[in-house]
Amino acid sequence: MKQSNLTNISYSIACWPTLRWPWLLLALTASTLVSYALYTQHGPQQLWPCVQCIYQRTAMIGVALFAWFGFFTATRSALARWIALSGWLLSALAGAYSAYYHSWIQSAINPLFAPCQPHPDFPGWAPLHQWLPQVFDAGGMCGDIDWQWLGLSMPQWLFIIFTTFTVLALIVVAARLLSAARNKR
Repeated sequence: MKQSNLTNISYSIACWPTLRWPWLLLALTASTLVSYALYTQHGPQQLWPCVQCIYQRTAMIGVALFAWFGFFTATRSALARWIALSGWLLSALAGAYSAYYHSWIQSAINPLFAPCQPHPDFPGWAPLHQWLPQVFDAGGMCGDIDWQWLGLSMPQWLFIIFTTFTVLALIVVAARLLSAARNKR
């Protein structure tokens, strides 16, 4: 690819946070995934989430909330764009870490030694599992594999999804920083 084509692609990606459609796409994707998680819990499957599932759900809610924030505000404010981008990146990183750890627990040689708390460890000032137990309380075991699709468990899929969200956020941030550096010259 020629240098000018790379520059055009980089500039196009750098502009994404100033547009509404990329934020809407991210917000709808994350919101759909949260809705599916709630459906698997409260729908006919009755799959009770474990503590790590709740942490991944909370991270996905974070991605969705920051994406919706970006959709509604980022087109008007540089500060709002950076808040939305930072929240998206941090939520995706937290979700990827939790999904990786959860996948490790599920593949542990001796599941008796795989730690799994009975309730999420939310901060005392925000006990989400007490405020909204239908969404944030756990009842499942971290080592159980109750759901699979194409041979991968839910935390394995979520690791892929959160890693994709993280990489996309890093690409957008890098493109924005490169664009800002080019504009200063």
